[in-house]
Parts: sequence; C-alpha cells; structure tokens
Amino acid sequence: MRIGLVLIAALGSMASAAPADRYQRLWQPLASQLAAQCPTKHLDRLSPAELRDSLDAFKAHRPAIERREMDQAERHHCAGSIAGASCANLGTIEVAERHRQLSRIATQLCGQYAQCRGQSDCDAVADKEPASSHERPAS
Repeated sequence: MRIGLVLIAALGSMASAAPADRYQRLWQPLASQLAAQCPTKHLDRLSPAELRDSLDAFKAHRPAIERREMDQAERHHCAGSIAGASCANLGTIEVAERHRQLSRIATQLCGQYAQCRGQSDCDAVADKEPASSHERPAS
C-alpha cells in the first residue's frame, strides 16, 4: 500500500512537471536568440501578452500554410488551458522553430522593445515620427 502511494505521488509530480519542462524546451531557443541579438534589453522578461502581440504580427506575414500550422499548434497547446496567452505563444514558437524562423522573431522583438526592467515591465520603442505629422494642417 505504501509503495502504491509513493508511486501515485511520483507520477503526479511528473505529470505536473511536464508542462513546465515543455515550456522551457520550447521557450529556451527563442530566449537564446534574444540574448544573442539584444542581450542588454532582457526581452526574456516580456509579458505573455506583449509576446503574443509580436507573435501575431509575425504570424500575419507568414505563408498561409505556416499560419495554419501555427493555429493548429496553438489549439493543441491551449487544449487544457483555461486562459492566458502563454499556451498560444508556445504553439507559434514551436512552428517558427520548425521553420527556422526564431532568429526573425528575435530580430522583430529586439526592434519593437527598448528594454525590460523586470518581469512584464517592458518599454516598447517609441515611434520616431508621430502618425499625426503626416497630416496636413487645417486651412
């Protein structure tokens, strides 16, 4: 009986560790790209929502077949999730890695964000020219 309880506890802890391991396995290659391309910005601290916005912009410019793969991977990773952007991020990152696009994602992120001071405390790069400057003055 005691062995059975130990076995159940061990299996339970292995099951709960699996999502964290999967997250690290999928996130680490992108984190490495960010560290190589813009190490002083600490973009590994982006919030899931900030990362999702950037990944959505990246995804929008990919071929249709890749977008469908990303959609499918996002659904797969989010199947057991109640809420949050992290699961969808993992799906997109997984497909981008398969298509050798992580360097492009990192380049995009490095251009979009000035820095992260802490976890989910990041500053986007300000537009160099405000959109309103393109408007003509009223006559």
